[in-house]
Amino acid sequence: MDRTQRLTLLATGLGLFMILLDALIVNVALPDIQQAFGVGEAGLQWVVAAYSLGMAVAIMSAATLADLHGRRLWYVIGVAVFTTASAACGLAPSLDVLNVARGVQGVAAATVNVTSLALVSAAFPDPKEKARAIGIWTAIASVGTAIGPTLGGLLVEHVGWRSIFLVNVPVGVLVVWLTLSHVAESRDPRPRTLDGTGQLLFAATIGAFAYAVIEGPQAGWASPLIVALFAVAAIGIVVFVRAERASADPMMDVTLFRDATYALAIVTICAVLFAVYGMLLLTTQYLQNVRGCTPQTTGLMLLPFSLSLTIVSPLVGHLVGRIGARPPILGGLLL
Repeated sequence: MDRTQRLTLLATGLGLFMILLDALIVNVALPDIQQAFGVGEAGLQWVVAAYSLGMAVAIMSAATLADLHGRRLWYVIGVAVFTTASAACGLAPSLDVLNVARGVQGVAAATVNVTSLALVSAAFPDPKEKARAIGIWTAIASVGTAIGPTLGGLLVEHVGWRSIFLVNVPVGVLVVWLTLSHVAESRDPRPRTLDGTGQLLFAATIGAFAYAVIEGPQAGWASPLIVALFAVAAIGIVVFVRAERASADPMMDVTLFRDATYALAIVTICAVLFAVYGMLLLTTQYLQNVRGCTPQTTGLMLLPFSLSLTIVSPLVGHLVGRIGARPPILGGLLL
């Protein structure tokens, strides 16, 4: 591994570290944000949900644009926008402003997510080196998961909830500098075009579904709005699949889902992330709102889970390079 590859790993790993940190650091601050703005649980949930919704809607478009116009370029744009939106969150005068800024963070996080991995893959063409590099990249990024709740608890208790967003600003500036100085540009070698119809259909479909799931518990699952949104999502997915199959250069090659291995891998990833992020969100709320723990104590109680993730990630990268991905995946899911 040469110097450029090491610095590419550092720059891309820090970018993912920042967006994972922000996805989790906010959890322990929710009770303080709730008290600061005087809102109930229904209003508070959008502090988390706006981030997820922005990421879900933008992630496919971000990947296509990066392939077309340069992954390093879009990585830098994503980090810069994320950093600016983080500052806006930290200075937000109202909950509405905070929620909008969180949505912008989510869109930028989607861009950082897809481009960081693409840059790592381009920097390590050898399959075995790539597996090891992705393990290291995951380990760097997983520090964000590891210290997110704990750092969030310490900052909220000793500095205030706004500090959990402002802490991203120096990290973002460092990532932009490292990327512009040391990371090589890369693009998809295949000639491509922007599938505008597919992009719009995907955003509308995912947006309608995500909004319905988020608002369903408050509005009522049988309310006209929620039923209409689910109908839009159902119709949208059918239209999207047909449009992508008819497109000469689709945003998403839906025929890949005919491959059982590919389809199962996607379902597995969704299930794991659903469980992990859902568990962390609910646990932080339970420990503070039900058990009466302080933010600092809550963060420390989540530390064993987070540290194990950080320790195991690079080891798995080495293991995948030696024995393949299947045994570690099965072992991890079983555990």
